[in-house]
Amino acid sequence: GQPAGLAAMAIGVGLLVAAFPLRSLAVVLAAAILAGLGQGVALFGAQKEINVLAPSDRRGEVMAAFITCLYAGVAVTTVLTGLLADRYGLRNAVEIIGGVLSAVAVTAMLWHLTARG
Repeated sequence: GQPAGLAAMAIGVGLLVAAFPLRSLAVVLAAAILAGLGQGVALFGAQKEINVLAPSDRRGEVMAAFITCLYAGVAVTTVLTGLLADRYGLRNAVEIIGGVLSAVAVTAMLWHLTARG
């Protein structure tokens, strides 16, 4: 499920970037639903994989590290979006961060597909 979730996230973020010039609430809502659904599927898949791969006596520690990295990523992208928005405008900030996030999601998706393929 992780590749499908990552693909949905990338498409959802792309829709979010597209929503700015379109000035469309419907596109923003579709983007939020698709990106959120994708994130949930990818996160569930990652947690499932951690439960399989992590040694049982260290599973809690590994999961805590995973969640910490997840929240750090959310915090960093949020702060960077704000800093970029102050300097270059909100639309440009969303385009930059959205492009980076989509590229990371697609790269991770391709890695999953080729690593298991």
